[in-house]
Amino acid sequence: MGKKDIHVSDYFDYNPFFADITNGYFFNGEQIIDPNQLKNEEKELLNATMVHAKRVVRDNVKKYYGDSLLCIYVLEQQDSIDYHMIIRNMVSESMEYQKQWNKLRKKHMAEKTLKPGAEFLSGMKKTDRFIPVISLVVYYGEEKWDAARCLHDLLDLEKLPPSLINYIENYHIHVFDYHDYDTFDMFHTELRQIFSFLKHSFSKTELQNFLAEHREEYYNISKEACELLATLTHTAELFELNKHTDEKKEGLICAKHLRKCVWKASRRAFEFL
Repeated sequence: MGKKDIHVSDYFDYNPFFADITNGYFFNGEQIIDPNQLKNEEKELLNATMVHAKRVVRDNVKKYYGDSLLCIYVLEQQDSIDYHMIIRNMVSESMEYQKQWNKLRKKHMAEKTLKPGAEFLSGMKKTDRFIPVISLVVYYGEEKWDAARCLHDLLDLEKLPPSLINYIENYHIHVFDYHDYDTFDMFHTELRQIFSFLKHSFSKTELQNFLAEHREEYYNISKEACELLATLTHTAELFELNKHTDEKKEGLICAKHLRKCVWKASRRAFEFL
């Protein structure tokens, strides 16, 4: 994971932003996931049963609780297109279920609750159930995501009989790509400002017009959002702006500072005064 991905991962470790991206994508902005019901889960997975131990480190992982543990949400941050993202997600999710099974098996062995035969060989009871894992790829790169979103798109199926293809399981991934959206009203935090900015940042004129209409929203974004935008748009000037923000304003970006900011990026070359 590169420095940019680390910065975004740190941002989404904050429960309100994690909840906002998942509510926005999976529930179209309906407030289903309460940030207070999220708890951090280990990001690292290790399968030591293989000849060569397999290690996977996920970007953001949260357990979601109601009256009990309901599911595990995983966010993977991508600033570039990964054409084998499907394989990565499949491995990650299967290792999470393997981890759950291993923990369950150890519990059964310690309590000696498995009957001889199928239960003992399986390391679990027929009635045991695992916690669902839901993965979301958050993509914020410059180009529109054009990688496969399902396993069948990666397979060479042309010479196979159609009837046989029906027996080949198709695994899908979920990708949030801001290029796919015209508005970001499904977000209730400053994620709306962040993705709106990215959406309009490829055209100097378009961005100027957008900021003219939404200027006050960007005067009041947090220092963290300011730094994140600076990272995503390769704009070091915004970091400097962030350092000199008046502490009395509790880290908010004021109009005077924003008007002085000159944005310079590889493909997002523009300035506004």
